[in-house]
Amino acid sequence: MAGRAGRRGIDERGHVVFVQTPTEGPEECCKFLFPGIELLVSSFTASYGMVLNLLAGPKVTRRSNKADDFKVSRTGRTLEDAKKLVEQSFGNYLGSYDKCRQQWDPGKY
Repeated sequence: MAGRAGRRGIDERGHVVFVQTPTEGPEECCKFLFPGIELLVSSFTASYGMVLNLLAGPKVTRRSNKADDFKVSRTGRTLEDAKKLVEQSFGNYLGSYDKCRQQWDPGKY
């Protein structure tokens, strides 16, 4: 197990201590230090509730004329807006996946 020592965004460098066991040699150390790019596997699954919340839009809370009275209203999105958001999100996922596949070299494994 290893972790980077340092404060993210503050320290330019961090150090990792790698403790070798008697069963590990230089080859295992190199595989650990230079593993290459791992394939991206998404666990995202869209549900009906998620789509309905997306279509409903965000909740907006605003104060009415009465001091203690709050009103909550929903700004609805159209089906076209939801479709564009889903396509954009899926397009970003496919772009990341394609980039990862291009950089992956099966000969390394």
